[in-house]
Amino acid sequence: MLYNELLFCYYIDTQRTNVYMWPAAAGGIEMKRYRIKNRVRFTAFMAAFVLVFVISVSSLLGYNDATGMDIPEYTVVRVQAGDTLWGLAGQYGPENADIRQLVYEISRINGVTASTLRPGMDISIPTSL
Repeated sequence: MLYNELLFCYYIDTQRTNVYMWPAAAGGIEMKRYRIKNRVRFTAFMAAFVLVFVISVSSLLGYNDATGMDIPEYTVVRVQAGDTLWGLAGQYGPENADIRQLVYEISRINGVTASTLRPGMDISIPTSL
């Protein structure tokens, strides 16, 4: 290495082994040097830091959303004149299901209420709850 060589925008004084930032090459502030005193503690800290970082990023991006493995199945029914949500839930819904919960699910899935239900609409009715 040459005496007082410029390397990657850092000024390295080879005799005193001090490292200065490039703008401070003509007598600037000495950069602080760090040494790892305990490798086990450093490795544990870095592993914990990386784990926390990965969990934080994945939760911010929504990769750890809990979703079920079941794919919901629906029966599509065309609404006829005189049909009600209660009647459709009782006729096409699963047996032994609570009709009130089924009517709520039909309303939530299709975005309809009893007053917005019109003949000719196609609505999805879940086959299981």
